[in-house]
Amino acid sequence: MVTHRILHRQHDFLGTIRATAHTHLNEETCLEVLIVEGDAGRVQQLADRLKTTKGVLFAETVVAAADIG
Repeated sequence: MVTHRILHRQHDFLGTIRATAHTHLNEETCLEVLIVEGDAGRVQQLADRLKTTKGVLFAETVVAAADIG
């Protein structure tokens, strides 16, 4: 099951992933959202691994800078 494969990959990035959300779009399709923080290279590595996970239909990385002044 693709959900289990995604969770397995997430365990390798516990220090990078801040939060996750999982919702059912229909009986066969789910949406998984990850909020991550950290080194850009590490975040890209996570994104690359998720994108190549068997069963993932679509993956996109959206970058937002936290301007804490």
